[in-house]
Amino acid sequence: QPNVALEVVDLTTQTPIAAFQWRFRPADGSVVRGTGQQGRLLLTLPAGQRGELLLEADGYAPFTRAELLAAEAGQEPTALRVELVPKVARAGITLVVFAPDRTPVANVRVDAHALT
Repeated sequence: QPNVALEVVDLTTQTPIAAFQWRFRPADGSVVRGTGQQGRLLLTLPAGQRGELLLEADGYAPFTRAELLAAEAGQEPTALRVELVPKVARAGITLVVFAPDRTPVANVRVDAHALT
């Protein structure tokens, strides 16, 4: 039965990621991998194991969770919401601004001033 529930969304728009790949590497060095769609995925990983989770999607920076703990058998699945950061062309400065409630701010004005 699934023991990890993933929700994978775009950081700026909060929309589900259409397609992504994942890899889980527990401490024993084995590797489990697969794909997900529409921003949701239920995983059945080695119960009670800690490991590294890697998520990748076209157009987004990779996401890594170094110490993901898969739920034990019979427990509620470990829930994880991942907000992938869009990749942008290397031109200028990229800012991601968060409101006090930790939600991304869609439109931000930045005034530039020379430092003296």
